[in-house]
Amino acid sequence: MAVRFLSNHNTNRLATKLGGDPDCLRLAAALWSALPGPLQLYYGEEIGMRGQKDGPPAWDNYRWETMDWYVAGE
Repeated sequence: MAVRFLSNHNTNRLATKLGGDPDCLRLAAALWSALPGPLQLYYGEEIGMRGQKDGPPAWDNYRWETMDWYVAGE
């Protein structure tokens, strides 16, 4: 059985791909949760963290940023 995920540490984060649109993010989560099999949530997806691959010297750092614990309080 395949594990389903919307994004992971090797891909651009979903919120970045969808331009941070809350309706699109909700729809993606609803469709994702309707798929069969176990679901894998990459940390930060639940709060809409953004991140995408950038050029040198950072390369992947923007996709691998630590959890933004303060975004929920905004």
